[in-house]
Amino acid sequence: MSSSVPNATDAPASTADAPAEAVPSKAYSPAEVERLWQGRWHQQGCFTADPAAVLDHGQPPYSIVIPPPNVTGVLHLGHVLNNTIQDILCRRARQQGRQVLWLPGTDHAGIATQSRVERHLRQTEKKTRHDLGRDAFLERVWDWKHKHGGIITDQLKALGCSLDWSRERFTMDPDYSRWVSKVFVDLFKEGLIYRGRRMVNWCPASLTALSDEEVIMKPQRSKLYTMRYRVAGQPGRFVEIATTRPETLMGDTGVAVHPDDPRYADLIGQHVVRPFPEAEIPVVADEHIDPEFGTGVLKVTPAHDKADYEIGQRHSLPAIDVLHPDGTINCPQVPELDGLDRFAARDKAAAMLEDLGALVNTEVHENNVGFSERADVPIEPRLSMQWFLKYPCVEQATAAVRDDNITFRPARWRKTYLHWMENIQDWCISRQLWWGHRVPVWYRRDKADELREQALDAGRIGTDLHVGTEPPDDPENWLQDDDVLDTWFSSWLWPFATMTGADGEPSPELRAFHPTSDLSTGPDIIFFWVARMIMASYRFTGELPFRNVFFHSIIRDIKGRKMSKSLGNSPDPLDLIASYGADGLRFGLLRIAPVGTDVRFDEKQIEEGRNFATKLWNAARYRMMQGDPQPSADAESGADELAAPLGTVDVDILARLDRLATDIDQAYADYRFNEIAGLLYEFFWSQFCDRYLEAAKLQLRPGADPGRRNATLVTIDTVLRRFLALLHPLMPHVTEELWSQLGFGQDDDGGRLLTSRALDDEPVLQGIDPADIGTRSSQAAGLYETAARLRNLKAEYQLQTRRDIPVLFVVDAANDGASDPEHLALLELLAGVDLTVATALDDLPQGTPRALTPLGEAAMPLAGLIDIDAERSRLGKERDKVAQEITRSRAKLDNPKFTDRAPEAVVNQERERLQEWQEKEAKLRAMIQALGA
Repeated sequence: MSSSVPNATDAPASTADAPAEAVPSKAYSPAEVERLWQGRWHQQGCFTADPAAVLDHGQPPYSIVIPPPNVTGVLHLGHVLNNTIQDILCRRARQQGRQVLWLPGTDHAGIATQSRVERHLRQTEKKTRHDLGRDAFLERVWDWKHKHGGIITDQLKALGCSLDWSRERFTMDPDYSRWVSKVFVDLFKEGLIYRGRRMVNWCPASLTALSDEEVIMKPQRSKLYTMRYRVAGQPGRFVEIATTRPETLMGDTGVAVHPDDPRYADLIGQHVVRPFPEAEIPVVADEHIDPEFGTGVLKVTPAHDKADYEIGQRHSLPAIDVLHPDGTINCPQVPELDGLDRFAARDKAAAMLEDLGALVNTEVHENNVGFSERADVPIEPRLSMQWFLKYPCVEQATAAVRDDNITFRPARWRKTYLHWMENIQDWCISRQLWWGHRVPVWYRRDKADELREQALDAGRIGTDLHVGTEPPDDPENWLQDDDVLDTWFSSWLWPFATMTGADGEPSPELRAFHPTSDLSTGPDIIFFWVARMIMASYRFTGELPFRNVFFHSIIRDIKGRKMSKSLGNSPDPLDLIASYGADGLRFGLLRIAPVGTDVRFDEKQIEEGRNFATKLWNAARYRMMQGDPQPSADAESGADELAAPLGTVDVDILARLDRLATDIDQAYADYRFNEIAGLLYEFFWSQFCDRYLEAAKLQLRPGADPGRRNATLVTIDTVLRRFLALLHPLMPHVTEELWSQLGFGQDDDGGRLLTSRALDDEPVLQGIDPADIGTRSSQAAGLYETAARLRNLKAEYQLQTRRDIPVLFVVDAANDGASDPEHLALLELLAGVDLTVATALDDLPQGTPRALTPLGEAAMPLAGLIDIDAERSRLGKERDKVAQEITRSRAKLDNPKFTDRAPEAVVNQERERLQEWQEKEAKLRAMIQALGA
């Protein structure tokens, strides 16, 4: 069914032979088509990158690394959107003749994976990891990984992702793990990694430290307790203190006031009495205190608040830890509280204060509380011995984005990134877990307990401390550090550590494909991952890791809520694929994902994606039902088979096809993926199917001129060939199938659209006078607009299903082409009318419906078509209903209670509604008058 591009003035070229009976099934079956092509692509190694093609033959490269999903995770809609965008970029690059590496892999997800295995262990065996021991527990985690680790990989394949599965990586692979150890050792020896006792974010659920970026601030409706502490040595005098955390007052080692607050000036240097366990604690002056908050007095709990810790450091206040790691109270001196959960202890402490007469009042208080990103529980500031990293290459990473060597899209994230880089804090890289990369530090066995409690840096390496990528030569005399490294400490190496080993020898993959071309990710991990990758890449490769970063939309439900399992608002993508097909899911999701804004997911949009695939299928099926072009009468004499020139609508649709290709090129350059989907949808559904294919039926009727029929078929083939190539990155399966069935494949691309160079085709109308193209397109626009107005005229009188409605038409003499017989025949076909060309419309009955159109004036005599009296009655009833709506709307707008109190947008919407009703009433009145008395 393939045919070459037609010429707008000369004879179109002949089409290739294809059996006319090779028509696809009537109903489109996404599951069947997608399963077929996913199998073929993988079996034929279509996604396998060839570094030699770049290094030895100069083929331009394109590379992207997948943001590694959790190894035991499952596909969610965020994955669908992000991986669809990456797949689009990769498939587009292949069409441009570039050698593509899209590198897949998964992340070991320390906290998430360990938590799942521990939960399973508790539920099935009533055991903890400590019951098993470290080695046995890790064996269980590896078993879990092997059992569940391939699920998300299979789901990505079902989505049609063209990843190079031969190069799949895992952050706990041996080669990758060596990279992680090497990076730790190098940075430790440079003095950038150190261990010290610091205030960290502690997760009482996961029992591990967290970085600042792993803490999510959430607004909470808390309580503010005002209590009083007795001033030591001054009977009857108290200071009132406001706090949200009375359960930690056992750890109070001081009270602080602002040095310039006159209310407490005489108390500075004195002592107050802590209620329980009762003790005298000093009053200190510190400029950190806000005199306007609460009472202007702060209880200082250095072990349980970062600001308090800093105050304690400035004033040499001791830090008393009154919480166990799991968030229960650790204070045997107060047995009423000891062992209680922190939140139960809060209520109990408040009750104890009230019993002592020390609770002044309690009030509701709105504040922000930090939550663990993974466990979704409030974190605890906690003094803990942890490993920290002073980030390397900060200035280079800052300059890379500031100077646009790395481009952020949307650009507003550039400011967010630079602000974080300018205020960067040391990274707590240790986690109190067992699953992950263990800190590559060993302590001599007889010194281990002592060294584990000491601050360490590069200056401490010696006979008692070993830091290396391999264990000491006599491992039986050493104990390794218990902590593992933050999962992000491995994934910040992802762009380069996935392509080469840690031995320092650049691999062919690294030389051919690094730096990578693009990164697509969510803005929520701009600090976790993006910024850190840039710094790591500069430090360990001397280059930036990627040139462009696209931050895709965050998907929310229709109410604007973030999708989550607990809310039950996150549909399973595999269920959506089963219902609508992978192509339908991809295309539907892209259409509602504008650049820079969150997506409100609506399943109806996914249904539209499936409907679009069906529309495409049916259009191709219609084309194949027409068979091949037929030889013209002059064929035997040696004349061109397709001697007829293109018609007006042919030129118009081909001109629109050229513009579509240009607009899509620009949208790709700007990473406007939803615009690409919108352009493709509008062109194919509205311009090609609803307009051109309907008009083409004139030349495809039995008895039509063979030359014009052939030109029409070649035009359809040309549009379908180019359109399938443009649509392929977004909807790969259905386009590949139709490409094959239409016979468009060439030997040099293996017959596959995936590797076709169809995008290299010259513009279809290249070499044609642009003025002539413009004239023909203008004529086509007038033709389509005129047909639409005639259809509307029929619909006003409920005659839209009739195709024999007589219409008198006076051609506009000033409109070049309006009187063209083919144009009039097309108008008759498109409008579904029986057209009679007239010289004037003077003798028609009064009130005959008329329409002024781009091609001339039309009149539709109603005699014999409708029951005039019944139609007049129908229109009158409709007008009465509209009048009621107008009355109701006016009353609403005349009511000050509505106009003054309702939101401005609601009031404006009501005004627009009134205007619409008034316009409809005027139209109905005119239609009634047109029917006569």
